Amino acid sequence: MGNELIKRINDVKCEIKKLENELRELERVNVHFYALVMYPHDDMLGNYFQISDEAISEAETKRIIQDEYWHYADIYRIGYVPISKETNRKIGDLVALRLIKRNINRCRKQINSFCDLDGLDICEQQLDKTVEKLNWEINAVVDISDVTFVDFDD
Repeated sequence: MGNELIKRINDVKCEIKKLENELRELERVNVHFYALVMYPHDDMLGNYFQISDEAISEAETKRIIQDEYWHYADIYRIGYVPISKETNRKIGDLVALRLIKRNINRCRKQINSFCDLDGLDICEQQLDKTVEKLNWEINAVVDISDVTFVDFDD
């Protein structure tokens, strides 16, 4: 009877291993582009970020968010949403434009006392319009009801 039980346990372990391999294969094949969405607790307008510039699995998306964004959980409701490749590219552009704007503001603060930077105003206005347009385009395709919010209490 002991050998029979050991054989049965080994069969179950083998079946578990087989199912785990099948799950990994499904996750590898079932990949999408995902956007990181951060909603302030008191607002419904989200901030969007690329999680990856490549298509990845939902499990990998959750892992990245839980590992890298947990410290924002007090300020934001954080989630992810599957998006198209085009929307993923727009989010990447939006993040890059926001970074440019932040760098312009930093430079303006550092050198404003030394010279007149009024010529940058036109550039900044165009940048603001482009950022606003991209925000609207992204908001138009991302529905908050499609967002999967991550629970960081685990």
